Order: sequence, then structure tokens, then C-alpha cells
Amino acid sequence: MTVFTFHLANVRPITAFKAQLAQPDGRTVTGLKHAECMTQMTLGAPMLSPSRIQFRTLTMFAAWE
Repeated sequence: MTVFTFHLANVRPITAFKAQLAQPDGRTVTGLKHAECMTQMTLGAPMLSPSRIQFRTLTMFAAWE
């Protein structure tokens, strides 16, 4: 059975950037099948607005065994 989870974390911008470069996987986290890390965005904000991408909020979707 696969369990899907959604996580939000308030982190420093450098931590969010590093998490996007080095995605967690099953080799480093026991039971993890797949994970996607990204920064949170404000829907409806202009494309080039500083308020659109929130570098302090890390979002992760994960699939677990």
C-alpha cells in the first residue's frame, strides 16, 4: 500500500534552495518511494512579483511504502 503525504515547513531561503537541488529519495530515507520539493507560490500574483514565490515556505509531496 502506498501512502501519499503533503508537508509545509517554514525554513530559511537557503534551506529551501538546497532541498530543491538535493531531492530526498529511498536511498536516504527509509520507506520513501518518491518525493518532490518546491517553494510555495501565491496564486493570482503577477509573474515577476516578489510576493509570488515564497522562498521561506518549503512544500513537499511524498509517496511512502
